Parts: sequence; structure tokens; C-alpha cells
Amino acid sequence: MTSAVVPVAASYFIYRWADERLPDNFFVILFVGCFFGSALTALASGLSLMAVLWLGSTAYDFARISGEYFLFLPVILPPEAVVNGMLLSSLMVFKPDWVQGFDYKRYFDDK
Repeated sequence: MTSAVVPVAASYFIYRWADERLPDNFFVILFVGCFFGSALTALASGLSLMAVLWLGSTAYDFARISGEYFLFLPVILPPEAVVNGMLLSSLMVFKPDWVQGFDYKRYFDDK
């Protein structure tokens, strides 16, 4: 659940929020939806994993979980954001029909 449902839900809500509330600009969707969205999604997944371990297990206390896992989240988040942002930005530019939530005409055609 923490490796599938939480990241999918978090990335969907971040994309929908950026799509509805921010201006129609390619770079806004790129940076908010791809770069920052993937970092926030990885953070949500990591925090939900910590919560499941803490609440669902008696073998680990919160001090051990936070000491062994929470310290690595800042190391995990920047590469996650960069790799996902680079892949999605190249897909959105070169193969926009492969990205289902991206409307090429909305961001690149003259209005």
C-alpha cells in the first residue's frame, strides 16, 4: 500500500491541484507537477511507510524508525525529483501523446 497507493494518490492530487489552481504554463506544470510533485510523492510514501511501521508493528519504536529511515529521506528526495522531472519533461516535449494528463495544445498553441 505504501509503495503503490500512496504515491499514485499523492501524485494525482498534486497534479490536479497544479492543473486547477496554477496558470496554463508549460514550466509551471513541469516544475510543480513533475519535479516538486515527485519529491512530495516520495516524501508521502516514506512518511506513510514510517507510520505503518510505527503503528502496525510492536518490534520497532518511533525513535528507531525515525533514526534509521527518516534521516535518509533528504537523500532520497532530490534524485527522485531530478530523474522523474527529466524523464517527464523529455516525454512532454518529444512524445506528448504518451503522457495522458498533458494537453499539448493547451500549453503550446497560440490562444
